[in-house]
Amino acid sequence: IKTKIAGLLAALVLAPIAGHAEPLQVGLLHFPPYYVLEDQSKVMGGLFVDMVDKILKRAGIEYVMKGFPAKRLYVGVGDGTTQLWMGTLGVPDYEGKVLISPRPTTEIVLEIYSMGPKADIPKSIDELANKSVITIRGYAYAGAIKTLEDPAKNIKINPTTSHDAAFEMLTGGRAPFVLDYKQPAIETIERKKLKNIQSVTLSTIPLYIMINKNTPNAQSIMDKCMAAYTELKKEGKI
Repeated sequence: IKTKIAGLLAALVLAPIAGHAEPLQVGLLHFPPYYVLEDQSKVMGGLFVDMVDKILKRAGIEYVMKGFPAKRLYVGVGDGTTQLWMGTLGVPDYEGKVLISPRPTTEIVLEIYSMGPKADIPKSIDELANKSVITIRGYAYAGAIKTLEDPAKNIKINPTTSHDAAFEMLTGGRAPFVLDYKQPAIETIERKKLKNIQSVTLSTIPLYIMINKNTPNAQSIMDKCMAAYTELKKEGKI
């Protein structure tokens, strides 16, 4: 009897541990002021970091946030080592491998920057044909990278590693245009006190919550996130 009681007690103690779900793995990239990382890994804060944090806490979901360089993050979202990410559609590394929130949660603006006359700045990705442009390595630009890499467009791509490096190349005369997102670009331009830089808006790009399809209870997690998002939006907290 004692043996049976001891076994039962052990089972009761171990049951919650065995059934305990691992924290959700949330991925971020350095994209100030939205996602701010130190050394491409340590999460320091940011507007979208706060948003995701509020959504997951309201949803009652345990999670861990980790930062990665863009390409590594996208691959992780695709293979499931990163389970949740709030970002753009059109990224080949995770396209078709994630659940996508039924509506956007926020948006970002894509622009072309130049030190030349504003009238000479291309008004679309297609107008970059036969021109040279600086890009940030790993960014898919919401699918626009496919157009940039189309041999028929004859676009010379000058990839670099960061927003800072992109504008250093621009001011150094390495290429006449930079393709970048508005807020990180503004942060870089203001911090580096760059002058005479013009820009043209290409598009406003929606962002979605994305959950790798192989994540346990992926649809349930998405439903909880969207319910939390709706509540917070109505309350004016995001």
